[in-house]
Amino acid sequence: YTTLFRSTFVHAAEAMDADEVVVIYDRGIMDNKGYMSEEGFARLLQKWGLTQEELLARYDIVFHLVSTAKGAVGAYTLENNHARMENPEEAAAVDDRLIAAWQDHPNFRVIYNADEFAGKMERLLRQVHAFLEE
Repeated sequence: YTTLFRSTFVHAAEAMDADEVVVIYDRGIMDNKGYMSEEGFARLLQKWGLTQEELLARYDIVFHLVSTAKGAVGAYTLENNHARMENPEEAAAVDDRLIAAWQDHPNFRVIYNADEFAGKMERLLRQVHAFLEE
């Protein structure tokens, strides 16, 4: 499923009549590692016939937006995401595992909670623009 989903957007981007196209994913395959045991993730990689290095290489840059459960716990809610089930402590632990899963990517950036959501998005967009200008 994930490969089909990814290839659909990559093929669509390649078919566009443009010099450059940016494809942004809300989640990446390595995110699975944040929700699984090491052994389970290793079995998944084996089943897919992939390595972590191959998965990381699929992305030019990775941005991780730190959960509001870390640094902005007052904004953390289950109300806006029906898939979210973790209390703030559990969400912070998942967040740490997600950061660990992606940390070996050469262009891994972490966007922390330093102000309101709009400020967080502004910092993200500045980093996206800076990367694209490189």
